[in-house]
Amino acid sequence: MQAKLSPEKKRKLDYQHHISIYQLYLSYLVRYALVKTSLLSHRMVGFTEKATVTICSSDPHLASLLDPFLSASTTTSKMQSVVHQMTDLIISQAISTDAKLLISENTILILVLRAGLPMYVVAQNRLPNASCVPVRCMKLKGSRTVLSHWLGVPSFPTVSSTSTTRGEEGKKIVLLDTVIATGDTIVRLCDELEAMGGMAGCVTVLTCYASPDAIEKVAEHQMVGGIVVGSRAESVDDDGYLVPYTHGDVGDKMFGKASV
Repeated sequence: MQAKLSPEKKRKLDYQHHISIYQLYLSYLVRYALVKTSLLSHRMVGFTEKATVTICSSDPHLASLLDPFLSASTTTSKMQSVVHQMTDLIISQAISTDAKLLISENTILILVLRAGLPMYVVAQNRLPNASCVPVRCMKLKGSRTVLSHWLGVPSFPTVSSTSTTRGEEGKKIVLLDTVIATGDTIVRLCDELEAMGGMAGCVTVLTCYASPDAIEKVAEHQMVGGIVVGSRAESVDDDGYLVPYTHGDVGDKMFGKASV
């Protein structure tokens, strides 16, 4: 017959049991941290250089498109046409900087809905075999917290532990967003792309209009290898609006105001 344990001995055994579980949990945490650190070191080793930033506003045709892009009186069809033309010039510049983008089957186009749609119309013609993953983003009111909803998941190949060059192998990401005011959305998406398995320097950001602060912030992200901007704004105000102002939400200017 099994002897009945005294309350004191039972408490000691329970305590030892909890300690054992806690130690096992800690060992799993340590193992997870070591594995993650190893993966990141394989992916990020040697990736200390900053992203290449190209501003296209010196192009006379692109410079001529800025006025209708900012104007409050530009019609939806005209606005889409302006973005199409700006995007074509921006992509040409991006390809001249990184010819590997032309290897279309190795490129993923990520468009930020809904303002990125006209940019995608041009990008899919220039890179016809590239895959596409849309993502919808929004900010919580009164904060800089970005919420994202991916309408698909980018697929990345395994990254070699011997790679020491930004974007040397793996998928190329072309991230399309018509305007970048604060950079919060792009940084959030780059964080998520990194968590999905993308390697450092694999992202090329294309945008028609961005603030200096946003360009600087995005360029510092280790996932970003290049940024091509149609026209650089003077600044972004305290409410997160680009200056000079776009005179309305760019998505609304291209597609009309959405009614809920």
